[in-house]
Amino acid sequence: MNRVYLRPLQMQDATQIHAATEDEEIRYYTSTTERFTVEAIEQFIIRSSSDRSRMDFAICDTTTDAMLGEVSLLDVDERNKRGAMRIMLHSLHDADKGYGTEAMLHFIRYVFEDVQLNRLELEVLAYNPRAKHVYEKVGFMMEGIAREATYYNGRFVDEIHMSMLKRDYERLYG
Repeated sequence: MNRVYLRPLQMQDATQIHAATEDEEIRYYTSTTERFTVEAIEQFIIRSSSDRSRMDFAICDTTTDAMLGEVSLLDVDERNKRGAMRIMLHSLHDADKGYGTEAMLHFIRYVFEDVQLNRLELEVLAYNPRAKHVYEKVGFMMEGIAREATYYNGRFVDEIHMSMLKRDYERLYG
């Protein structure tokens, strides 16, 4: 489990993030509708670095230091010790190679051991079974389906709601 590592997003990541958000397949799997400029992404990196309710990381190859994607902790609620997450590989060429799974394992360890959250949640669109499989493989449990909750490409799509609790993490990885 040493093929990838996580590091905070940096300004030089903006160009690659921009390219990923322009890739039509990536846009489909992340249901991205908005277009972003490199400058807007740079401003986002600056703003998010001082936002206590979120943490954004680059997923990097340990051999080459190449950025493979991003993973983010969102909507951190310190009082209730909960947060949400999103993850995105920047190329489908890197899918099905275990990078996303390994990044998820590093990330959930960080969330439960370092940030000390009790609950981590996410939503995955019903047309993305590959992502749902990865989430289940690392220990997320399905909590329910928000029927037709997202409108994308001219149709409504179900959102699958999943979560992992600290006790789930400890049982699996403790």
